[in-house]
Amino acid sequence: MSQAFLAGVGDWLLYIISCVAGICLSIVLHEFGHVFGAYVTRSRIFEIALGSKPRMEKWVGGTRLRISLFPFEGYVIAVPRSLTLYRLRRLITIGLGPAFSVCYLAALFWLSSALMDSRHRSFDSVVTLLMCIELAGLGRTLWPYQVVVNGMRTGTDMLQLWWTLTRPVPQPEEHERQLAYAEAASLHARGKSEELQEWIRKILARLSRMTVEERGQWASLFLGLEQWQAAQDVAETILSDPKCDRKNPCRAEAADTFACAVLYGDVRDAMPKAVGILRDAITLFPDMITLKGSLGALLFEVRQLDEAEAVLNEVIHKSSADIDHGLSSAFLARIAEGRGQIDEAKKLAQIARQNAGEMAVVKRVLAGFHGNAGAV
Repeated sequence: MSQAFLAGVGDWLLYIISCVAGICLSIVLHEFGHVFGAYVTRSRIFEIALGSKPRMEKWVGGTRLRISLFPFEGYVIAVPRSLTLYRLRRLITIGLGPAFSVCYLAALFWLSSALMDSRHRSFDSVVTLLMCIELAGLGRTLWPYQVVVNGMRTGTDMLQLWWTLTRPVPQPEEHERQLAYAEAASLHARGKSEELQEWIRKILARLSRMTVEERGQWASLFLGLEQWQAAQDVAETILSDPKCDRKNPCRAEAADTFACAVLYGDVRDAMPKAVGILRDAITLFPDMITLKGSLGALLFEVRQLDEAEAVLNEVIHKSSADIDHGLSSAFLARIAEGRGQIDEAKKLAQIARQNAGEMAVVKRVLAGFHGNAGAV
């Protein structure tokens, strides 16, 4: 090969590396702007993510740091510690991300003009490309549309700025709950079980001073943290509260939370009680498909297989949620296996793994699936 050809290949590799590095630097600076904003406003930073999977994960204090080799996207999760100047704190935290991006774009413009009069003029095309990419990135950031982060619906920087300006400031109880739950999720992710249990005890000690709606929210949050006993206990206080009428939707939600805590926690002794609670709730709220999904799963666990099959098939036909299809398919797979319908069982097991394979209860149910007749 000629030296000219090798030099040309080397230049192209250098250009590509420069472009990739420039894009990564853009994302890092943008997210650093959010982090800096959260720091100066004394907000609690729970997570900093740079790039998609696979990621290197590290805990720095109580902050989860996730970094990919090529950080072409990112996000920061931060919550103001105080309601004082809440909107201003949010505006600074959110706004400094695009502000840092604008500074980076200005630096690229300066670099482009500087390269025009230097011996590295050939790199001007790379800088021009980076400016175009940065402008497109800014447009995407500043366009108000919703996105999904970690399974939760949120929005771009512009949409979050708009929400901050137009939505009411959270009430003290709501803000406390949001901050406390995020802190508990951090403890759970770090495996700090003792600290988490102490946090749960403090919440449970205040239940008597909470409204039914607040207790319902805490019960759901405990369920999300896989604190089955706490979720079950709080749901029971709602179901036994005379202020929560049988026709109140909060009672149906508490019934489902109680049933899910029993099911996910594999609390065998409480399963018959959960079935009775769900039957009562379904008579009053027959259109709540989530109640029927929980009922079908529990009916399988208590070996009422014919009714379980009918209820779970109804869930699959009426629900459009992947998690409902996955959970129902897992139990239906075991029922089909027990009846010798092996091909159908394997098909259902595959659907369950695709739609809800990460759920602990699905893993537990399918752990007993062997694809053999009579295996229930």
